[in-house]
Amino acid sequence: MKQLLILVEGQTEEAFVKEVLNPYLNPYGKHLNPTIINTKIIRGGKNYKGGLTNYGQVRRDLFRLVQQNSLTVTTFFDYYGLPNDFPGVITRDNFPSNQQRVSHIEQSLLDDIGSRNLIPYIQLHEFESLLFTSMEGFQYCCQNPAQLEMFQRIIDEFSNPEDINDGLTTAPSKRILSILPNYEKPFQGCMISLVNRIENTLERCPHFADWMQKLIAC
Repeated sequence: MKQLLILVEGQTEEAFVKEVLNPYLNPYGKHLNPTIINTKIIRGGKNYKGGLTNYGQVRRDLFRLVQQNSLTVTTFFDYYGLPNDFPGVITRDNFPSNQQRVSHIEQSLLDDIGSRNLIPYIQLHEFESLLFTSMEGFQYCCQNPAQLEMFQRIIDEFSNPEDINDGLTTAPSKRILSILPNYEKPFQGCMISLVNRIENTLERCPHFADWMQKLIAC
């Protein structure tokens, strides 16, 4: 089994890696070992993990991972809410499509870190995009017909859930919270994605599917 390292934004992504991605990748001989980004490091004290407020946090942890070993390293950060000092963010609007913009940011990150064993991945537009690949997960955690109808309308509107945008009220997580105010991201997010089955996610989310192929091939 080839071990890979993945730097993630928080506990939800860590759970997704363990519960969804590894069961899919393990038969291909790959296993992801997640590390939650350190948002604050106190010498001789407790390190604070989770969330992404500036690129320096990413750069510090990525350099540590790529320099301390020869393993392949990848990332899992949300496109939505990336700080302005993140490589490629301030120039992303030079590109017309979501796919081109996120690819530009990933390449800019790769150029800045400068490591051959890095496979950068930025999730369009955030983790919750992946939950809109099927109604099965929403039906599992919600029995209210009116709420389910609202979820169905969103799914019908976007053939590619990765195109659900990054507005303050229309980002994937904001849409879920507007329908399910008690949505618990770490638990329900992972559960919905499990029920949806990764095969549906791969079929409907091309950027995510391309990432999986890169990890399988590395």
